[in-house]
Amino acid sequence: MIRRKLIVGPLATNCYIVGSESTGEGAIIDPGDEAKVILKSVKDLSLDIKLIILTHGHWDHTGALEEVKQATGAKVAMHGDDAEALHEQPSAEMGLYYPTPPEPDWLLKDGDKIDIGDLHFTVFHTPGHSPGSICILGEGIVFSG
Repeated sequence: MIRRKLIVGPLATNCYIVGSESTGEGAIIDPGDEAKVILKSVKDLSLDIKLIILTHGHWDHTGALEEVKQATGAKVAMHGDDAEALHEQPSAEMGLYYPTPPEPDWLLKDGDKIDIGDLHFTVFHTPGHSPGSICILGEGIVFSG
């Protein structure tokens, strides 16, 4: 499995790029900011991004979503309980603005299976930080927001 961790944005959000070494298919988890950095890593890894997964809908996990989706053509997946959060912006005092992210293509629920090439993951609904927070478990690793 290909796995790269990036730390992006003003709140140092973890963004992950994962992919199958055998198929070249990949996913991006939590594109919080710095789309150019994320997309350069995707290019360096020679991955064909099929899915963008949001562990929850807060702006620090979605800030680069619009640009990354446009550049990759990937589908967006997140838990339905956080879909409304996509329309929230950081406070004006922070001096930040992000374009409104696109609506999700796939509303995840507890137990859903996500396949990226020959990699297999399971969605676990873990509300608390937000109503639609999820963890993604598979291939010996857990991704959480």
